[in-house]
Amino acid sequence: MIKRSLLTILAFFSLSTILCSKASAQNLSSAGGCWRLSSGQIACTRISGAAFIGMYNVSTGKFSGGLTPSAGYGFSLTSGDKTKPWLEGAIDLYLGAQFGQTSPTDGTVIPNNVSLIAVLSFADYLRVGFGPNWIEQPTGPAKAYYIIYFGLGSSFGEGTNKATLLLNEAAKTAELDAMRPNS
Repeated sequence: MIKRSLLTILAFFSLSTILCSKASAQNLSSAGGCWRLSSGQIACTRISGAAFIGMYNVSTGKFSGGLTPSAGYGFSLTSGDKTKPWLEGAIDLYLGAQFGQTSPTDGTVIPNNVSLIAVLSFADYLRVGFGPNWIEQPTGPAKAYYIIYFGLGSSFGEGTNKATLLLNEAAKTAELDAMRPNS
């Protein structure tokens, strides 16, 4: 199970690196970039972060609240319509962790835990994710629980990359227009 998870993570980040190279070749940010698809949509690689505030533990069937800060990297797809910039869908792979915390109500120690979360993003801010959460046990190995996460987040630098893409497209169009003979 762990080997398969590690291979999935390695494949994801390898693909991200290849796409970042493509973005870098187009003079876009090295942390991500955007390009226009033949359908007119805009695809981007991006860094994003989220604060998950609600969770449903699939393993136990219980809901809980709390704050799970996470950071991730992934891909987004927008309509390309300038009047609807919020019309976006994305998938990211997040890593979240909580270490050395105590309960504010009774002072009990909260076990260290790490989460690997596949996250779907809607309208650029809404986040829904699913993935394992490994929780440290007093004795023996960490125990995995499968969690559905709900929260809010944002991407970083994606707006700049989209603006750069649109500016490059406008400059290319202007250059081509200048080469056309006047009729």
